[in-house]
Amino acid sequence: MTGKGLVVGMVSMLILVSVYWGTSFGAKDCGGIPAEKVADMVHAVIESNRTFYTVHVVNRMQEKGVVVASENWQTENTLPLPAQFLKESARLAVNTKAKIGLATS
Repeated sequence: MTGKGLVVGMVSMLILVSVYWGTSFGAKDCGGIPAEKVADMVHAVIESNRTFYTVHVVNRMQEKGVVVASENWQTENTLPLPAQFLKESARLAVNTKAKIGLATS
């Protein structure tokens, strides 16, 4: 799976979690889910994506000697570190229809 595929998968999971648990995000008068629970669910999805990327992409590629992960991944043509993968995912999520990460007014 490509890095773009992982990003799409992560964003898809976030959207599915929000749709599955309701769109009111804690509006108690609408019977929604408390914001704290939604935050916990989103955090769990992000954490699982980071773990998956670390174990099944970075570690596997480094063990096989195919490619390494480094802080300067863009200039050195290497894999991004797990934290950088999430940061880039968040940057790309802003460009989606949902505008995840942007403050709304």
